[in-house]
Amino acid sequence: MREFVLDPDGRKYGHKWSAYEKTKSGLIRLTPEEFPHQRQLEYLESTSLYTMYGGMRGSGKTYVAMWDALFAAHWVPGCEIIFFRRTLNELKNTVVREFLQLPEELRGHFTDSLTSPRLVLENGSVIHFASVNTYEAATKYQGRQFYRIIFDEWALIPYEWWSYIVGSLRTPIPFDVQGQPITAQVKGLTNPGGPGSDTLRRLFGADCEKHKPKNLDIEYDPKDYTFIQSKLDDNPTYRKGTPAGDAYRKVLQGRPPAIRAAWLDGKWTGFEGMYFDNFSEDFCKVEHDILLQLMAQQYWMPVFLGIDVGTVHHAYCCWNTVVSLPLADGTQHPFVVTFDEWLDKGLSERGIAGAILDHMSGDVDLKKRINRIYLSPETFGEASRTRARVIGDVFVTDQVCRPTQAKTEKNSRVNGLRSMYTLLGERNQLLYPITNSVDEQGNPTGIACDWLISSKCVHLLAALPWATSDPEKPGDIMKDGDASLLDVLDGSRYAVYTHRLTMAEKPPADKQKNQLRMMGQTNAPDTFSMRIYAEYVQQLRDAQKIPQTRSAEWSAARHKWRQAK
Repeated sequence: MREFVLDPDGRKYGHKWSAYEKTKSGLIRLTPEEFPHQRQLEYLESTSLYTMYGGMRGSGKTYVAMWDALFAAHWVPGCEIIFFRRTLNELKNTVVREFLQLPEELRGHFTDSLTSPRLVLENGSVIHFASVNTYEAATKYQGRQFYRIIFDEWALIPYEWWSYIVGSLRTPIPFDVQGQPITAQVKGLTNPGGPGSDTLRRLFGADCEKHKPKNLDIEYDPKDYTFIQSKLDDNPTYRKGTPAGDAYRKVLQGRPPAIRAAWLDGKWTGFEGMYFDNFSEDFCKVEHDILLQLMAQQYWMPVFLGIDVGTVHHAYCCWNTVVSLPLADGTQHPFVVTFDEWLDKGLSERGIAGAILDHMSGDVDLKKRINRIYLSPETFGEASRTRARVIGDVFVTDQVCRPTQAKTEKNSRVNGLRSMYTLLGERNQLLYPITNSVDEQGNPTGIACDWLISSKCVHLLAALPWATSDPEKPGDIMKDGDASLLDVLDGSRYAVYTHRLTMAEKPPADKQKNQLRMMGQTNAPDTFSMRIYAEYVQQLRDAQKIPQTRSAEWSAARHKWRQAK
């Protein structure tokens, strides 16, 4: 019978969280010499109610989760521990595979099953493995008791699912083998990206201050949430300068910049499977005041809205227009502009319409400029009092146009998302910079994509890097759960994809003013300025050749003294 020794505090043999096998010749260490590294140690020793180990490939998440569960199972005899992931096959190919590489006398007897695989230890502890791919699957664990619940790839599990499972976090066992009181915990491993990513990011403060998302009606104590971010260099095996680390970094050079930054630095703004992997705030985010100035200069351009109606889910509205900006080569280029947004939940159709009008209260000019409102297709129908009709009735009372149906052709969702992707992927060299794009020396480059988004639109700027590709539906995004950012993407998609991106005719007087303003650009080529001046002079000459109207001729005859003067 093989014997093993676990030494979590290092009191026996001097190295924390080590496992040994007893042999006739002495102890053989089973855990690697470099285990645990600093971030793994923080995970193992965390006493928070919720602990999330968020890193990237190569940070040792799976390995540390296995040993953490195994130490807990040996230290608290008779306890129950459970691992969750979206699919059981994924769990078997990661965590379960790590367990099965250990001797059976240490990790327990493995019972394979299509529904409830598990490891049963001699001391009565059980480590379960389960999938959770629907809300109904999460409800199956009601009434169970678990000393530790571990979510693998936590961000792929919507909040509504895992929060239901957490209701089973309790244990009747009061003490461990040393007589110390124990506390049940929720732990998780994840990479950024997925239906639950944004909620985890906010609860744990992954790349922001910890705060409760507005859509969650829960008691929230930031002290209960511990986030451990692990980067590639935290793992001794993949540190810069090691053969494995340098080889892996070469592989990453071929990935998009956002994903490369996520895998190397653990950033939550880029990840494997990121749908809009061409998104960069540097090329699309513009300060709100700058956009307002551009819109004021092009006051003739109409405004169009995109609305995703939701009562159980969130309702979202975005305000958009199109502006023409000069490029460095002297040509004009149209840009889609999203300059405002609104997000709420739990309102009726009349309440949604009223809230949108309230958001525009006091801005009469803005209401007059609205010529299209694109609404969720499901709100329309043949009935006389459809949801779209109710919303439109409220709008017209404030002299705002009725909504029209967003595009509904086959694959409109995928086509709309790809249209958004295309706009974000374009790169234009502006004549004068308005975005935050800079070169390696920190100098403004003036590069912008075809979609400009106001700094005021925080929800849209968060939704674009959050969207995750659906592996089962090419061209679509994952949309499980009640994530508000899904509704944000739908509302913006209705507007951007449905509206024809055409420029309204500029008034003649504004054409001349704009040409004169362009001549004053110091970085404009001389030939460009001369061409504009020549066009302006020609316009003046053409205006003088316009024949007078009959009334103008009569007026001149009656007031000859004005001509003499």
